[in-house]
Amino acid sequence: IFVHGNVGKLNEPFLHYSYHSLEQYMGKMARYTNWAASDVCKKHIEIGVSHLLFRPFFTFFKMYVLKLGFFDGVRGIIIALLSSYYVYIKYAKAWEMINVKNNGKPEADSHSKK
Repeated sequence: IFVHGNVGKLNEPFLHYSYHSLEQYMGKMARYTNWAASDVCKKHIEIGVSHLLFRPFFTFFKMYVLKLGFFDGVRGIIIALLSSYYVYIKYAKAWEMINVKNNGKPEADSHSKK
């Protein structure tokens, strides 16, 4: 990073709030998961159970246990759950983008009854 001008030091923590309510967070999440799902589709991967079940679970585990979210009480569990939900929605939307064709009707998968 190149800085033109003076560089200072903060004497207090810099608190950055990306959103002010759950409603605002969910709105942002809807946009961000659309973008993330498009990126997943560009990678041409097949979305399976591991993406829809295990990746969200691991995200929760990472946020709540490994990153010590449990120390933050209710806030910690809310953030961990929302983060895992984000991952689930991202892959669900990617699956939908890949598999839903024929005027918006899902293609029958191999387990569907006809």
